[in-house]
Amino acid sequence: MDEEQTEVRRHACRAGHTWEEQRMNCLTLRATLLADPHTQTAEVSDHLAECPACRAFAVSMMHEDALLRSAIDVTVPRELAARILLQTQIRHRRTDPLDQLRRWLGQWVTMPRMGLAAALSAVLAVALSVSQVDRPSNLNWGQVALAHAIAEPEATASKAVVARTSLETALQAYGLSLAGDLGVIRLVEHCAVPGGRGTHIVVETKDYGSVTLLLPPPGERPSPGSARGEGLSARMIDIVGVGVGVVATEQANLPALAALLARQIVARA
Repeated sequence: MDEEQTEVRRHACRAGHTWEEQRMNCLTLRATLLADPHTQTAEVSDHLAECPACRAFAVSMMHEDALLRSAIDVTVPRELAARILLQTQIRHRRTDPLDQLRRWLGQWVTMPRMGLAAALSAVLAVALSVSQVDRPSNLNWGQVALAHAIAEPEATASKAVVARTSLETALQAYGLSLAGDLGVIRLVEHCAVPGGRGTHIVVETKDYGSVTLLLPPPGERPSPGSARGEGLSARMIDIVGVGVGVVATEQANLPALAALLARQIVARA
């Protein structure tokens, strides 16, 4: 008989229980702590006050829980949500990509408590899955642009003012030039998209409100397509041979936006 069982037997005698009764009490308590190490009911507190063996077990569970939380409490790239959403959409070919992200997140947060190694394996599996995204040529770039805009609402709502030269420099990589005024430029940044790094642009237009543009990695030719979700509409348009995902709040504005972009963004001389 090990030291822990001996201590439980002693506790059973002091409390006036049989060995079998006390053993069942300990098993019940430990099952409770395995499900949630932070459980603080009166029954749990009373048992821990009288049972040194279970107190030691509780301390061990709290330590493991702290290790697990520290392992998964990490800062993730701001683009991770968009990439997970895109990968899920690609695999399942659903019309509502946001629904798939909600399903995945729901499974994650309701996943039963697991050991540290299992949790890390799950995180690694997600990371590997996200990294294996199809090439832009196989994707509906309207859906890609929509997913990007949904995943980064702070970019769409930004009130920053970016210099025109930043947009001009970004367009040069695509052999394009800015010929006229699009509106107030709120964001110009390179970001992770299927196939590499693309360009995310947000412009506050005079007539159509905030508009998101998503350009693929230079040299890539994404498939045309459109998508709708979360109060936004998106469409892939062609500007001098460059596919651009355009996202706006009103679907009816997309044709006029396409015409505006075609006038103001031209082939670089």
